Amino acid sequence: MPQFQEDRTYRLGFNDLAVGFSWFVMGLFKKVVLADRFAPTADLVFAAHGATTCGTAWIGVLSYALQLYFDFSGYCDMACGLARMLSIDFLSISARLTSFQYIDFWQRWHMS
Repeated sequence: MPQFQEDRTYRLGFNDLAVGFSWFVMGLFKKVVLADRFAPTADLVFAAHGATTCGTAWIGVLSYALQLYFDFSGYCDMACGLARMLSIDFLSISARLTSFQYIDFWQRWHMS
């Protein structure tokens, strides 16, 4: 990985600390505030096995899907933020999403 051969990698920079910390805080917000708000609803619906209506079941499924999304998204943001605080930039999502063919997208997506 070429970025580890750069001299700036092994130094803490104020810009990297600021961006990484804000990224970490956004991830923590997703996990603690958003994901944990959907968890009680999903748990309540899935605990009432046969006593749910179709609408209640859909609310439970959507709550669980949003809980999972915000959990994993928050964890990923926290990991990216910690890496950025250490001047490691291992995600370049914008480069991956600019491909115009499926094969090119697949190769770019699996480069890390």
